[in-house]
Amino acid sequence: MLLGAIVVSVAADAWSAPEVGFLAGVATNPVARGKGLSRQVCGFATAELVKRHGRAALMVDGDNAAVYERLGYTYRKVAAARLR
Repeated sequence: MLLGAIVVSVAADAWSAPEVGFLAGVATNPVARGKGLSRQVCGFATAELVKRHGRAALMVDGDNAAVYERLGYTYRKVAAARLR
């Protein structure tokens, strides 16, 4: 999303596989937050990933899950390796 000549919100197709497109690199400039720009950018990127791969996913920290649920994603815990 552009505001003048400054990029203020971005999302990227990253690490996609044939069966699932992965959304990553979602960021919005703090001066532009709260205007729905991330919703628009993520919506566009998600629609394109679904068109190409049949479904879309992203990896997020559990603390940010509510943000992406508002964008239509469903949070699912994934097991990860941990050092003792």
